[in-house]
Amino acid sequence: MFIPVGTDLKLKRFPWATFSLIVLNTAIYFACLGSDDSTLVWIDKHLVFHPANPSILASIASMFLHGGAMHLISNMFFLWIFGSYLEDKIGWIKYLVLYFITGIIADVIFALIQFPVDARRLKELFDFKEEELGCIGASGAISGIMGVYFSRCYYSKIKFVIGLGPFIIPKRFKVHAAVLLGFWFLSDLKFGFEILNGLLTPIAVWAHIGGFLCGLLIGKYLKFGVEANKERLLERGTKLLCQGIGYSQAKEDFNKVIELDPDNVEAHYSLARLYAGSSDYEKGEPHYRKAIFILLKKKDKKVIDLCKEHFHNYRSSLPPQIQFKICQYLYQRAEFDLAAKGLELLIEQGNPKDPWVEKAYIYQAKILRENLGLTDAALHVYDSFFWRYPGSKFREKVRAVCEGLGVVVIGN
Repeated sequence: MFIPVGTDLKLKRFPWATFSLIVLNTAIYFACLGSDDSTLVWIDKHLVFHPANPSILASIASMFLHGGAMHLISNMFFLWIFGSYLEDKIGWIKYLVLYFITGIIADVIFALIQFPVDARRLKELFDFKEEELGCIGASGAISGIMGVYFSRCYYSKIKFVIGLGPFIIPKRFKVHAAVLLGFWFLSDLKFGFEILNGLLTPIAVWAHIGGFLCGLLIGKYLKFGVEANKERLLERGTKLLCQGIGYSQAKEDFNKVIELDPDNVEAHYSLARLYAGSSDYEKGEPHYRKAIFILLKKKDKKVIDLCKEHFHNYRSSLPPQIQFKICQYLYQRAEFDLAAKGLELLIEQGNPKDPWVEKAYIYQAKILRENLGLTDAALHVYDSFFWRYPGSKFREKVRAVCEGLGVVVIGN
């Protein structure tokens, strides 16, 4: 028996939704222990999912009921292994919605396929009434989460140990998620067909099958596979780039990501770095520019480091409006020296007729004077501004600033 114990993915944040589900399931299990007969009858009537009398509320409630300690432990174990990483990838709200949707669909599939067979067999063997047959446990919902995981994280590797009866081989193995989950699903599917052929079991196998297929289909509909493919390509390309090998393959991977997602910052940045260190040096700058523009729109502070790197590698200005806005953002983040240098670059390389270049003179002088304490340098910029823009609408404002510093500016 294969027992998953983890994955090779890294959590970016703590999976509070998954943790809460585990705590809630565990708390309800212990709260129900030792219940008297009348309480158990009430639970069976109101909280257990009965296919003969189906209810969505009962389906949801039954996901938090378990028939024994091993039933609970195994379910929560699988929920933590697959749920925590899926939650990290898709967010807790979407994760919880999918958890309950796939859990409900799992009960529906059980009611349509396995329940009629089980009810008939139980009636034949024990004169069991179909109204008494119920379904509890979170395994349908967890199977749904595993189906979504298959779609979203198929490229990951699952760490597992092998159990032989009561013994566990003390060695961890790794296998691709698609392989392990595919094997698990096919095993359950085989089990499911054995049930249809008369095998009697207390396990709602068709709830597992239905939940998994539902999760797989929802993942496909939400295009989780596209996101997974982007991650796989980025991971492989980045690994090759860091190892200093396979530049052609890394370039191909990053370009494929950009085809799937033209605004993928990581892919543009990785290509920029790759080209900057190669003979195709000039091909890197457009990718730097694209990454900087995207981060600037998001007001992401990572744009600061990217601007520094771009300036170091190319010492060239971006389009005037973008360059000016970047310098504004750098100013807001107290990166005064970098902002002043960026404006200087815009003044040196920009078209003087562009209004953003005209504004760059005034903004650079302001930073030099007020934030860097370089009054003489600021006055030099003001002087250049007067000579360059004799008819500027900012002329009188700049002149007033200079006169306030006790300086008469000479210029037409």
